[in-house]
Amino acid sequence: MKKIGFIVGDLPFVCYLPESIEVEEYIPSFKPFLDWSDRTDWAFQVESTIEILGTDGLELLEEFCNDLGRVRLFRNKSSFLVELSYETEGSKHLMWMDATISKVKISVNWQDPYASQALTSMLRIAYSQRILYYEGFSIHASTVIKDGIGFLFLGKSGTGKSTHSRLWKKVWEDVELLNDDNPIVRILDGQIWVYGSPWSGKTPCYKQHRVPLQGMVRLKQAPKNHWESMKGVKAWTTVYPSCAVIYQDNKLYELLRSTLNIVATNIKVGCMDCLPNTDAARLSLEKMK
Repeated sequence: MKKIGFIVGDLPFVCYLPESIEVEEYIPSFKPFLDWSDRTDWAFQVESTIEILGTDGLELLEEFCNDLGRVRLFRNKSSFLVELSYETEGSKHLMWMDATISKVKISVNWQDPYASQALTSMLRIAYSQRILYYEGFSIHASTVIKDGIGFLFLGKSGTGKSTHSRLWKKVWEDVELLNDDNPIVRILDGQIWVYGSPWSGKTPCYKQHRVPLQGMVRLKQAPKNHWESMKGVKAWTTVYPSCAVIYQDNKLYELLRSTLNIVATNIKVGCMDCLPNTDAARLSLEKMK
């Protein structure tokens, strides 16, 4: 096995992968996040193995199918188990995580044509839960930078998050896309930051960069543009559905709740009915800045 370090959202983690796995070719989106330093303060450790037990006797928490693949999530009193697959009769890839997500073991069929996707998804799942221990969270959003500050566009798949980012870029030449699917939000040194990540959906945008976070807006397609500011509990509930958390786990949920309370209180949060036009982009910037 070879040791490969990464830093995402100012959170370092390390993977022990087969010698044959070349990051630049196998998971190229992680290349900007490589860390070859000889550090020891890893937030969590991922080890490739073939010794993970099956799902017998475990409680099934969730089962779903999305861009991560076909996912089944199990747990017992001291650990979690994730089962990933990509074809009905295809290989099953397994990931074991301890209760605090500080130790992770993965069992990947490296001959499967979807093995690269499985590894990317496993790292995303593990990271999104471990970052909760560091006043941060992974969020489903499209993110732009304007005037050196970040803005997040939330919403269900297909609601126009990426379209809204493109409209901002169309209206203002200085707008830059930071991430188009899974940015990281984190409180660090008294500041709320938004970071790029190795996970950006269908848009190849993988940036090792952070900016202060100014606002978030949940988008909804509508026949006219209309903004509604959200404060207090409404702000919290506007953002929460887009955050990655195993909500059935009390500890992980409480960590997210605590961090999100601070974030939702200190940035602009809104809901916006919108058309896919430049007037919608101008309205959202006006209300968030």
